Amino acid sequence: MLASLAAASCREGDLTQIMVVVGTDIPSLTGVRIEVEELAMASRDVSFTDGRPATLGLVHRGGSLGPIVVRAHGLDGGTVVGPERSARVSFVEGEVWVLRLDLLDICRGSSCTGEQTCTGGSSCSSIDDATLEPWTGQVSDVDGSVPTDADVPPEMDGGTDAGDCLETTETCNGLDDDCDGTVDEETDLIMDTRNCGACGVTCASTCESRACADSFVAVGAGGAHSCATNGSGAPLCWGANDQGQLGNGSTAPSSTPVPVAGISAPVLQLALGEAFSCARTTDDEVFCWGDDSSGQLGDGPGGGAGPVNPGLTNVTHLSAGADHACAIASGQVFCWGSDASGKLGDGAPIAQQDLPVPVTLPNDAVDVAAGLDHSCAALTDGSVHCWGSGSDRQLGVALAGSPSPVRAELTSGVSAVAVAAGSLFTCAVTSDREAHCWGRPERTGDGTVGSAVPRPVDSSALGGAEVATLAAGAEHGCLVVSDGRVGCWGDNSEGQLGRGAGPRSLSAVPVSGLETAVRVAAGGAHGCARRLDGTVVCWGRNGDGQVGDGTTDERSMPVAVSGL
Repeated sequence: MLASLAAASCREGDLTQIMVVVGTDIPSLTGVRIEVEELAMASRDVSFTDGRPATLGLVHRGGSLGPIVVRAHGLDGGTVVGPERSARVSFVEGEVWVLRLDLLDICRGSSCTGEQTCTGGSSCSSIDDATLEPWTGQVSDVDGSVPTDADVPPEMDGGTDAGDCLETTETCNGLDDDCDGTVDEETDLIMDTRNCGACGVTCASTCESRACADSFVAVGAGGAHSCATNGSGAPLCWGANDQGQLGNGSTAPSSTPVPVAGISAPVLQLALGEAFSCARTTDDEVFCWGDDSSGQLGDGPGGGAGPVNPGLTNVTHLSAGADHACAIASGQVFCWGSDASGKLGDGAPIAQQDLPVPVTLPNDAVDVAAGLDHSCAALTDGSVHCWGSGSDRQLGVALAGSPSPVRAELTSGVSAVAVAAGSLFTCAVTSDREAHCWGRPERTGDGTVGSAVPRPVDSSALGGAEVATLAAGAEHGCLVVSDGRVGCWGDNSEGQLGRGAGPRSLSAVPVSGLETAVRVAAGGAHGCARRLDGTVVCWGRNGDGQVGDGTTDERSMPVAVSGL
C-alpha cells in the first residue's frame, strides 16, 4: 500500500512529507491511481469527493531520498481510463511540500512514453522535476483560482511518531515501508533465493551466504598469494609463485592476476594454502596446483605441479590449510597432505598422505575447514568436530591434540552451519547467524585476551548484524554481515584488518569502505573480498604482490585488484 516511503529510522525531526494533490477537469473520473515507480510498492487508489481534489500523503523518514517519479492515472469506477500525469520529486529532510498533478481533458488519448508526460499541450514532454510548494492545508482547484480545503490524511497531521504512518507490508527495497525503524526486516538476504545478497537478485538454484550457489564469486587468500574467478568462472591468481601456486606454468611472481592453465570447467570455490591452491569446479571435482612437498596436491606420490585431480567426485565443499587440504564428497570428509599432529583425522598419523583419506564422523558434513595444524567439520546435526593439534584449545576441547575427530564444546544451544580454521584458532557461523570462535585468545575476536573457549565474536562495531560467512587467516579473521559490510579482527601489524595502520583489534572492526561483499578470504597477512558486482578488493601485506594492484606496496585499506 502506497503510504510510507520511510527509510532507515523513525527519529524525531527527520520526517519529510509530500502531499500529492490531484485535480481534474474531467467530470467522469471517479478517482486517481497514484504510483511511485522506482519503489517496489503497490499503488494507491484515491477517490474524488464532492468535486474536491484527491490527496495522498507520502511520508519518508531518514533524510533525503530521490529523485523519484510519481505517476497519477485517472480512474472510472476502479478502472484506469486515463489520462496520466507524471513528475519527478525528491524528499528533503525535515520539509513538508505539496505536489500538484492535474489530469486534464486535453490530455485524454495522448500516448506518451515512459519518460514523457502530458502537461496540457498538444504533445508530450519529458518528465521534469516538479516545482513543490509549501503545504498550507489548502490547495487550488484545477483552474488555479479557488482555494479548497483538502482532506488531510492522518500521516500529514504534523506528528512524527511511527504510529502516524499508514500500515503497509514490508518489502525488499532498502526502505522502512512500515516505518517501524527497521529496513527490510522480513527479508533474508543471506539465504532468500529471490533476494540473494541484495533486493531483486534471484537465484536459479539456492542462495548461500549472500550469493547464488551457481554464481562465480570465488575468492581465496593463501600465504602470500590470492586467487579469484572472473565473470565466466575462469580462475586467476596473483602474488608469490615460487612453488607454482599461481598455476600459470611458471614460478615468477605477479602483482596482477594471471590465468590458471589446465582447468576447463568453471570454478565455484577456491581454497589456498601456504604455497598451493585448489579449486572446486561446476563438475563437482577438485583440482590443485603448486607445492606438493607434503602431498597437498592429493594425486599420489610424485605428483606434478598441477593442476592435478585428487580423484574425488560429488565434491560440495573445499578447504586448504598451510600444507594440507580437506573436502566434502557426498557428505563424507576426505583430507590429504601433511599429517603433522594428526590433522588429516584418519586416526593413525604418518608423515603425509598423498591421496585423500576418509575421516570418520558420526554424521554427514555440511562444511569443512583446514587450519595450520588442525581441521574441523560442521555436521548435519549442528555439531562441530575437530582433529589435529589442540595446543591452544583450537579443537574446542581441553586436549593437547587428537588424530581422530572430537566434538567441540560449543556454547549450550549453539548449532553450527559453517566453519573456518586459521592458525591456532577456529570459528563457526551458528544457525542464528552469529560468529563463535575459540583457540588462541587474541585471535578469537570476542573482545578479550583471556578466553580460549567458544564465545561470540564481538561485532558491535557492525551493529551486531547477522553473519553471512567468515574466514580465518594466520592471525586474523574476517566476516561478512547480512548487508554486505565486512569486519575483521586480530593482528594488524601489516594492515590486514583493512582499516588503516594501527594496533590489533580484539573485536571485529569494519573494513574501510567495503560494502556489498558476498565473500571474504583471509590469508597469511592479507585479505580479499568479492563484491556483489563481481569486483575484487584486497588489503594488507603486499611484498609479493598478493594484493593484486600492480604494486608491492603495503595496503592497509582495500584497493581494487587490477584487470579482474
